[in-house]
Amino acid sequence: MGDNKDIVRITAAHHEIHEGDAYSFILTETTMQTTETINVAFKTPPSTTKFIHMIVEFSTRAGGLLEIIEAPTWTNQTGTIGVVLNANRNSSNTSNLLEDETTTIFTAGGVGYGVTTILTTNATVIESRYAWGANRVPAVDRSLFENILLADTQYVVRFTADGNTNGGQIHMRWYEHLPNII
Repeated sequence: MGDNKDIVRITAAHHEIHEGDAYSFILTETTMQTTETINVAFKTPPSTTKFIHMIVEFSTRAGGLLEIIEAPTWTNQTGTIGVVLNANRNSSNTSNLLEDETTTIFTAGGVGYGVTTILTTNATVIESRYAWGANRVPAVDRSLFENILLADTQYVVRFTADGNTNGGQIHMRWYEHLPNII
């Protein structure tokens, strides 16, 4: 076998990009006022499919709060279906995330944004980060801050503006992996 100079090592997350199982979604709102929100809503697939390993980044003009909310509900068939991109632009794989923008039940299609009447009773905020003024919140180290989301569960990623003449952007990145492999 010789020396190890020809052995290439990559992280599991990077491997998922090569396999065509890594995705991203970006939502940008350039005009927001105090306490206005932008929301991305989706449901994870059942545990018989793949687990969702997600990190979320955000930026803001005048400050704000990002939350990842587990098990909320919202009015279905509201909002817009978001375009989910495969990180491997040569892959035809599609995300297993589910949306309910087009029907009253969840179907394959990715994420919805602009959903209305979000109820957080009995929901759990699993991540909360605040930006103090205008900045891009630095990316997080995936190996330390990745959320492996519960299967068959609804989620909302919500950014709430703090201040007038604001704007915000949510950038979700995830890979989908079979349970108990890594």
